[in-house]
Amino acid sequence: MRAVATAFAAATILSASVPAAPAAQPRAHQIASVARSVVHERPVVTGHPGLAALPRSEAALRRAKRAAARRARRHRPSAHTHAAVRSVVPGLVASGLRASQSLYAVPPDTTGAIGPQHYVEIVNDAVAVFRRTDLARVAGPVPNETFTRAPAGTFASDPQMQWDPQSGRWLFLAVAFTVSPTTLQPSGPNYLVYGFSKTADPSDLSQGWCRYSVASGSSTTGEALLDDFPKLGHDDEHMIFGSNVFTVGGSGGEGDFVTARIWSVPKPAAGDLTACPPAATATAFGADGAPLRTATGELATTPVPANTADASPAGYVVAAHDATLGAQSKIAVWHVGGTATAPTLVSDGDVTVGAYRVPRPARQFLVRPIDTLDARLTMAVAHADPDAGGQEAIWTQHTIDPGNGTVGMRWYELLPSSGTARQQGTITEPLVDVFNGAISPAMDGRSAAAVYDRSGSLLLPQIRARSRTGAMALGALSSSSIGLASGGSPDFDLGCSAVCRWGDYSGASPDPAATSVVWVASQSIANPGGLLPNWTTTIAAIDASS
Repeated sequence: MRAVATAFAAATILSASVPAAPAAQPRAHQIASVARSVVHERPVVTGHPGLAALPRSEAALRRAKRAAARRARRHRPSAHTHAAVRSVVPGLVASGLRASQSLYAVPPDTTGAIGPQHYVEIVNDAVAVFRRTDLARVAGPVPNETFTRAPAGTFASDPQMQWDPQSGRWLFLAVAFTVSPTTLQPSGPNYLVYGFSKTADPSDLSQGWCRYSVASGSSTTGEALLDDFPKLGHDDEHMIFGSNVFTVGGSGGEGDFVTARIWSVPKPAAGDLTACPPAATATAFGADGAPLRTATGELATTPVPANTADASPAGYVVAAHDATLGAQSKIAVWHVGGTATAPTLVSDGDVTVGAYRVPRPARQFLVRPIDTLDARLTMAVAHADPDAGGQEAIWTQHTIDPGNGTVGMRWYELLPSSGTARQQGTITEPLVDVFNGAISPAMDGRSAAAVYDRSGSLLLPQIRARSRTGAMALGALSSSSIGLASGGSPDFDLGCSAVCRWGDYSGASPDPAATSVVWVASQSIANPGGLLPNWTTTIAAIDASS
């Protein structure tokens, strides 16, 4: 979430009140993730040239930038940094939302989804609708407080957006939190805000959506609770939310971890709506005094419901075991069952995977490193895999240290019904760090695509992608990566402290109208960078069959 109130933002940043994890000591889950900033708007320079390995002097850096710009003008058909490669669907790679359109919130929390006619991108702090045929923007950007109809006096953050093919509509989720005017930190009351589109057309961002909220409540000692890092999923009957719950605003317990929580809300009936139905009852699993736990009894953290791309009566939820406590090798799995109005939460046990540790921050050219989180999962997509006997499979990923000090993206295809990992792989590259990833199967259930960022001491942050077909060996992705965008600058805005906030996540979703295409979105930094946030996002369609 972002530390908010635009009126307070300049003072917040200039007084260095944006907390972040020290590079050598990753923060535990018991410390709330409340480091976000918003600053007043100014123009952003876009259309930046891409840079690769750079020399270490400022004069050489300026010469390299000028040379890259000359090469870009000679050899590129447009100012975009997107590489023309065979696996990108022709014409379907373009710039998405950027910091100047999003109240300069950091991190951008880039996510989105593809539907029959549109791609909807939602970031901190804006939402916009793009036409799927050419990625032309047709609606927005609209601030998330306006779009979600967040309760008065609150600020929306950590947004999520999904297309639900079973109901034929879009779903969204965010956290809405109150900020103390004295501390500029979350206080209370706080809420989860969620909703859905009335039809398959998301472009009417004002009247075409239904919005609701559920209060986060208070602890047993009376302190306000905050559902942080909310994640969205769904199955045939339920909208499913996952969150980490903290106390906030208390004199003695500010930022204390209480429990992970899984919420279930009934989905509306499929088909177009002419009016919004009454708010449905939300059911929570995990509470103060009765925290959510894994099958082996550990406290669960960061539960991630799956974006279910096919029909499934069970909505799966996954969570990595807490790597801030040491090396781990388990992924916890649950599923939401029961009826829409009387849901149940069933533990499906733990799936054993390769060992993972909290990664160090990712290196940047000349400036402070980039936050890579704490080995938590950040997204999940579910679809039946015909190569696994039709079992429902969950594709998920996180940024990890596999045990040798590198920073890489570990991805999995999990089979919860058999309690196994069908396949897993780790994307690492020599001399650079790989982080902020997302992976999704395509609608055929056997091919997939992954997007990620990479950076290094001599490499500005880039967006890359890889794909796989069902014919590849298990655990394999394409040997070469696809360049989607090259940053024009390192990240060095005033929100940086010991590390620079990044992500906190990127997006990947299957194309409901193409059996082998996955749509992805991630971030880079626009040239010339600067002390104000200057991130920009890229949206692309990846044809995994290529």
